[in-house]
Amino acid sequence: MMPNNLLLPLFAAIAPFAVWPIELILPYPHVVEEIVKAILVWWGKPNAKTSLFLGAVFAFSEAIFYLFNSPFALSRLIYTLPLHASTFLILSISRRRFFPLGIAIAILLHWLYNRYLAIL
Repeated sequence: MMPNNLLLPLFAAIAPFAVWPIELILPYPHVVEEIVKAILVWWGKPNAKTSLFLGAVFAFSEAIFYLFNSPFALSRLIYTLPLHASTFLILSISRRRFFPLGIAIAILLHWLYNRYLAIL
């Protein structure tokens, strides 16, 4: 990990707790979370491997947060880990040239994922 990326896992772990009050006011987690991830990617410039790790940290932290509110934390971790890892990766890959498009794709993917899981 590059020196400027050393704090990224910590910020990815804190992010689900930090965005929770915002999501109470703006009930659009797909937008709020992806903008926070985009800020982390823009600031830290992680490579693909680090982005996947950040997604796993974010998902794990979110599962811990949900553990306090729901008995389904483990299943939530299993379902959301691929989502958060892939959206971090999309943002990281698109950062150089197509960042607005990457943000839009990450938001859309997150929205579709949430919509699909709401049906289950």
